Amino acid sequence: MRKRKGLIETLANGSVNPVIPARMDLIPPRALLRIGETLDHGFKYEKKKPGNWRGVPAAEHLNHALHHIAQFQAGDRFEDHVGHALTRMMMWGELVLEAREHLPTSPNGFGGQAGPHPVRPGPF
Repeated sequence: MRKRKGLIETLANGSVNPVIPARMDLIPPRALLRIGETLDHGFKYEKKKPGNWRGVPAAEHLNHALHHIAQFQAGDRFEDHVGHALTRMMMWGELVLEAREHLPTSPNGFGGQAGPHPVRPGPF
């Protein structure tokens, strides 16, 4: 049995363990590996610098992700569209979440407007 108090939990054997607010074990491992492989390919073969993607607007990452999804749906298997779409969506999401951290907090805990689906002004 686990007892949680604040940010520390006590396990059945008496050990204490920090509580993390995320279930990292639920992230699909093949998708996570594919993102890493896609980033590695860009670094090694396309000579992109780590973090280069941060200089690309979030809307461009979203556009590229949707383009890769459409290419995959159309039957194009020449390029790794799944890996590229996953990677671009991760980049888009990171930039959007990062931008929200700089917005005033609303009653729902997100930057922007209150409501069931927080809205971020702009192209993303």
